[in-house]
Amino acid sequence: INIIAMNETPDKANELEAQIQKNSENITKNFEMLSSMNLNEQEKTLIARYAEERKAFVEQGLRPARELSLQGRTEESEALIAQKLPLFQ
Repeated sequence: INIIAMNETPDKANELEAQIQKNSENITKNFEMLSSMNLNEQEKTLIARYAEERKAFVEQGLRPARELSLQGRTEESEALIAQKLPLFQ
C-alpha cells in the first residue's frame, strides 16, 4: 500500500493501484468459486471464518491504511496494518 504513496510518478502509482484492485477482484472471484463447491461442514466453517476475517481486515485495515498512505502518512498506515493484521489469520 505504501509503495503507491512513495512512488514518484503518478502513472506508476496509478498502475500499482490498478494492480491492487485487480488482485482484490481475483481473490474475490476465487473465493466465490471455492465457496460454491460441494464442501463438508468443516470446510464450510473455515470458508465462513475466512470471509469474516477478510472483510474485517479490508474494511478496518487495508482501506483506511490506503487512505493514510495516499495522504503521505506512511508511518500511520504501517502501524494500522500491523494493528489490524491479527483480524486476518
